[in-house]
Amino acid sequence: AINAGIGNYNTFYEVELFKRQVDATDPDVVVLQYYINDAEPNPKGENAPILKYSLLAAFIYQHFKTLTVVSTKSLAEHYGDLYRENAPDWERAKVSIRELKAITDKRGIWLIALLVPELHDLSSDGPYPPIYDKIDAALRKMGIDMINPLSRLQVVFSGDPSRAWAAPNDPHPNASAHKVIADALYEYL
Repeated sequence: AINAGIGNYNTFYEVELFKRQVDATDPDVVVLQYYINDAEPNPKGENAPILKYSLLAAFIYQHFKTLTVVSTKSLAEHYGDLYRENAPDWERAKVSIRELKAITDKRGIWLIALLVPELHDLSSDGPYPPIYDKIDAALRKMGIDMINPLSRLQVVFSGDPSRAWAAPNDPHPNASAHKVIADALYEYL
């Protein structure tokens, strides 16, 4: 197993990295881990030396950027906008996924997608399941199965999604949530 996860990579960058590494790794299976922010615009590099060499400055800068996004609309609105019909960055993400599918098909590599649900809200009637359905429909149209562990996470973290978080203010999956997600992948495989 090779984990190509790099912070702030999206599907575009993951596919670009895969193209460079596919010959060296020669995989039998590719699992595209997909999170709903993967349809965000490609991040632009910052050339400010202080951001490059100062963790404190980079930390403050990143939190300031986050606050400006959060203060203008809710997280659910932000993600909803990313997946509206013909949204350019969602279209770019689909182009990258189709490119990945073409490469894996040509090489006889099995490609599946693993959704990591948004852990702020694990409800079935919240704002995120319709987005997951759009992602799933697009992937199925490309001939790619998507594993969605949402229902499993709902069972384990029943009513309190923060129990799945890495830290009180960090809704990345903790070890327990990763286990639920990994078990879904394992059972599928």
